[in-house]
Amino acid sequence: MNIGDQIKALRIERKISQKSLADSLGITQSTIANYENNIRQPNLEMLINISDYFNVSTDFILSRTGIYENKVSVDHNNIEVTDYFLNIMLNRPVNEAYAYAEAYYQRHGIRKLYFTLFRMVMTKVGWLWEVEEISSGTEHVISHILDEMVVHFSKKIKVQNHEGVHIVASTILGERHTFGLKMLSLLLSDSGYGTTYIGEGVPFEDLKRVIEKGVNHLILSLSSSLHQERTLEWIDQLPNIPIYLVGPGTVNMVKPDRRNVYIFKTFEKAYEYISNKLKGDRGD
Repeated sequence: MNIGDQIKALRIERKISQKSLADSLGITQSTIANYENNIRQPNLEMLINISDYFNVSTDFILSRTGIYENKVSVDHNNIEVTDYFLNIMLNRPVNEAYAYAEAYYQRHGIRKLYFTLFRMVMTKVGWLWEVEEISSGTEHVISHILDEMVVHFSKKIKVQNHEGVHIVASTILGERHTFGLKMLSLLLSDSGYGTTYIGEGVPFEDLKRVIEKGVNHLILSLSSSLHQERTLEWIDQLPNIPIYLVGPGTVNMVKPDRRNVYIFKTFEKAYEYISNKLKGDRGD
């Protein structure tokens, strides 16, 4: 069965007229007729709109599967949306994952896209790998797709730097996980703060030189508690600026004596605190 036949079958099954369907999709009745008669085919955006309308997968309309699979709306609860999004990445073309993420972004915005959908997917992927439900290769593929998505959606961010605020986001030498740190730095940029993401593997002396050029806030990401001791050693030798330690590696970490060191287990909490603190410093 081709696309036109699937659309027509769904419409008749639901007892919907061509005009009613056309009005709901914002197109003309003749366009629906052309779809159903296979004279024209819907583009990707319209295909997604049609699948949303009938609450089925795009694969079903494309006849790639005979399974009448309900599509999970981006307005469903976080667990259902996470499972559905991960299923797309595991079993369907990557462009469908991008389309679903785009729909989620349009509905909920960049912050929730990063800190809810992307973060929850990464958490579940890590758990699936730990219980050997997926291979290391699959885990790396999903992580790579998500990392590229973060960069893709970062292009929607309009950086408007507030004068006098310069944040650097980095990791302790030896840290390899930077996904949450990258999202945090991009969201702070979206909030209008000058944020430079320099990622992993930066030697201490290099980081110190960067800070001394005018940086007044530093974010360090820790994914493992094994790096706590080295982090404390770095802090003792860094300039006296606010330092934010973020990530699961900060659990049970002993807070340094310096007053301007702040510890957060999650990147969401760090974002809320840092953005509110900077607003307060400006008197907003």
